[in-house]
Amino acid sequence: MSTGSHYNASCVNGGISITGTAEPEPDTTEPTTEPTEPTTEPTEPTTGSTEPDTEGEEPVAFPMLSIEEMTLTASQAAGQTVTLDVYLKSPVLTGFTMVLQYDERLKDVKIKSLPILRTSPALAFSDNNMGLAWSEKVDKAHRFDGAILRLTVTLPEDVQPGDEFRVKYLPISPNNVKCRWSDVTTNTQYEDSMTYTNGGITIIPDRTAVSGDLNNDGKLGLNDMVLLQRYALSAKQLTDKQLDMADLNDDGVCDVFDLALMKQALLS
Repeated sequence: MSTGSHYNASCVNGGISITGTAEPEPDTTEPTTEPTEPTTEPTEPTTGSTEPDTEGEEPVAFPMLSIEEMTLTASQAAGQTVTLDVYLKSPVLTGFTMVLQYDERLKDVKIKSLPILRTSPALAFSDNNMGLAWSEKVDKAHRFDGAILRLTVTLPEDVQPGDEFRVKYLPISPNNVKCRWSDVTTNTQYEDSMTYTNGGITIIPDRTAVSGDLNNDGKLGLNDMVLLQRYALSAKQLTDKQLDMADLNDDGVCDVFDLALMKQALLS
C-alpha cells in the first residue's frame, strides 16, 4: 500500500463521533434606569465583540503524539526484536482515531496498549499499516502524559549502517486528516489539531569495543560506573554483552573487583 493512500476511520470499527458545541447564551441583563455619574475620562467605544474575557485563563492545549526514536549499531540490530513506544501528552483527550505505517522490512509487528489507556483500542491491519480507534466513556477529560502504545518489531538480519526503519502517521481521509480526537469537556471533535513526531530505528556503524563501555557510547565514563554499581547492588540487570564488557580482570565474573578497576581507570 503506498504512503499516499487514504483511509476511512471506519476501517477500525468506526471512529470517534462526538460532535456539536455549546453556543454562548445571549446577554439578557436589563439596562439600569438609575442615573450614573459622568466619568472624567472618555471611554473607548465598544466594537460589538462577544468574545469573553479570557485573561488569566489557560489556553486550550492540543495533544502531542510522538513515536520513539532509536539508534542501534548494525551488530546490535541484526535479527533482533525491539520495542518502540508511542507517547501522548494531552489534557483533554477522550478518544482518537489514527493510522500508523511501519517499514515493510520490519517483521512480526505487534502492538499493545499500555495501562495508561485503561481500555484497549480497536485494531485493523492492512499490508504494513495499522488503524487504531480508541474511546472512553467518562464524564470528564482524561489526562495523558506518557507511553500509550508499544510496538514490537523484528529487524532483518542483513541490516547495514545508514538503514532507517520508519514508523509514521498516515492520513485517514481524503482531507489529509492524520488523526481525530475528541474532548468531552466541550463536546467537541477535532481533526488534525495534534502535534505529530514520527519515529523509528536508525542503524549506525559498529564502534571499536572499549573495555568497560556498558552504555555503548564508545568510551569509558561515569555512566558506565553507575551501571556497574547498580548491577553490584542487584538494582540493575545487564545483558550478556554488557557483562562481558564489565569483566575488566577477565576472571569470567562481573563483581566488585571489576568495579574497583573501573573506578581506578576513571581516576587515572
